[in-house]
Amino acid sequence: MHQPQKTLAVANYFLHLARQHWPKKRINKIGMNHLVYYAHGWHLAVFNSPLIDEDVQAWEHGIRIPSLDAYYGWCELGNKPISTYAKGVNLGMDDLLTLDLAGSESTIKQAIETIEATWQMYKKRTCIQLSNSTHGEDMPWRMAMKNNTANKKRFVIPDRQIRQYFASQIEEPDRTGSKH
Repeated sequence: MHQPQKTLAVANYFLHLARQHWPKKRINKIGMNHLVYYAHGWHLAVFNSPLIDEDVQAWEHGIRIPSLDAYYGWCELGNKPISTYAKGVNLGMDDLLTLDLAGSESTIKQAIETIEATWQMYKKRTCIQLSNSTHGEDMPWRMAMKNNTANKKRFVIPDRQIRQYFASQIEEPDRTGSKH
């Protein structure tokens, strides 16, 4: 059975990729929320299983992942880049997070493959571009906001909705075997 990853472990891997391959790239917490969201969406679409161990939320102004906001502090960091790797955090549940990717060898391989592919797709986008691209008419955040009849400030975007959107973005081979 697939074991989802700790969200902060996925965030650390993105920071690792940024430092390793593009040292001048700075990721703030808005950008990190979106990179992790995109990786989660692609993982759902390709492997039909969640990448992260928590729900993605729709807030009035965009996508949020609770543990990223809790760890990086939504208001404290502002628009400043994330400068350090996340370390173990006690979330009040006596559950010390381990920030290494976890699970079977194939689960870890799938997670790394997804994170690295997501980085390749989105690394040139600014944090604002990452955020704005989640607001399109057919995007899960927009659909969730349209369905927010109770006017909640934040609510879960179901993984099935995220998966459906990202699966629709995968090019399928036509009859000749070439992608379109």
